[in-house]
Amino acid sequence: MSFLKSSSSISEAKSTLGLALVLATVLVVLVVGLFESNIKATAESQTFTALEESAASAENAANSQVRKYINALNFLHQTPPISGIVRATENENLDPKDGTTLEQWKQRLETIFVAFIENNEEVDQLRIIRANEDGSEFIRVERNGGSVLVIKDNDLQPKAARSYFTESVKRNKGEFYISDINLNREYGKLEFPYKSVIRLSLPIFSSSGERYGFIIMNVNAQFLLSQMEQTLVGNQLLFVTDSEGFFVSHPDSDKSFSRDLNPMVNWASEFESPSKIGRAKIKQAAQTNSPLYTVTRAFTINGNQQTAPFFLHTALSQSEVAALINEKRISVYSVIGVVTLIFVSVLLFVHRSNSKNIELAKVRGESVAIIAISKDAIFSVDSAGVVKSWNMAAESLFGIPSQLILNHHYSSFEQLSLL
Repeated sequence: MSFLKSSSSISEAKSTLGLALVLATVLVVLVVGLFESNIKATAESQTFTALEESAASAENAANSQVRKYINALNFLHQTPPISGIVRATENENLDPKDGTTLEQWKQRLETIFVAFIENNEEVDQLRIIRANEDGSEFIRVERNGGSVLVIKDNDLQPKAARSYFTESVKRNKGEFYISDINLNREYGKLEFPYKSVIRLSLPIFSSSGERYGFIIMNVNAQFLLSQMEQTLVGNQLLFVTDSEGFFVSHPDSDKSFSRDLNPMVNWASEFESPSKIGRAKIKQAAQTNSPLYTVTRAFTINGNQQTAPFFLHTALSQSEVAALINEKRISVYSVIGVVTLIFVSVLLFVHRSNSKNIELAKVRGESVAIIAISKDAIFSVDSAGVVKSWNMAAESLFGIPSQLILNHHYSSFEQLSLL
């Protein structure tokens, strides 16, 4: 009976170890499978969230820059020479308020414009333009390389044909006009080297409400675009398109301002998917290029004067997302590997312990079996005299069944009291 019990224990120990190994393997497979099924979705979600945050930050950066330019133009508009020029013009070139001539007011304003441009590197040009039939320039001060120049009267130009003139003369008192971002033109031709500009104007009225003209400021748009690009994280890309899909800004600088420089290049020529607000995964027209995860949002730099003239696209290539997935995979698999290694080590330790116990149980079982069938009476007692084993020969010799004597003191039985 003891031998059979030992054999049963050995079998149970082996079964438990095998079951533990099977369960551990199944658990690892399930964890890996669950991770693989979710890692792509998680990585894509995190990618789109990051792109949305960058898009919002880029728009905020653009709006912040434009507010800075508005405040600057408003400051210049309120300087004394502006109102002085209007008064002098209305009174035969002499300001009735303090006797200052029109030429004196003009020189004072030119001095202010020069100092302002010298201290604001984004500003390329400041002008006063008359609201007359020609749209004639009255004052023009501009940056030319490292210098700031006051343009002579005979070099001033008529601007009535320019879109910013027609828009500016429509503005009411205190109402700003802010142009799109485009390349600057002089005498109807693109200025070279190419210079991207934003134009801001504010109308000038006399005290009686008569329209005199407007003050207009040309700002180098590259500063604004650079501020937008600086909000990007890691290897994110920034595209800015106008309402017709032409690129204002492109990661490849040769494709920026494509409306003026290369009309064949636009969103449709670069991507197979149409531009749409929100999240998207788009293929690039060049098959060798990786698809892009993109977030698109409409934005305007001129308040409510136009409806979403620009689209801002933040993007990240699929290869970058794949790298993110691999990083997550390595990270998680490393944790799984460490946990698995610890678990296997514990199992091996338990297995070694069980193996020793199994061998001991096997030897004990064999001993018990030998003792049980021995013809000699064999029994054992512990240090306190309590009987712990009692074979069949002992039962026959002393006439005491094992179920009566086991776990009792041997002196409790008369047959053994003399031993």
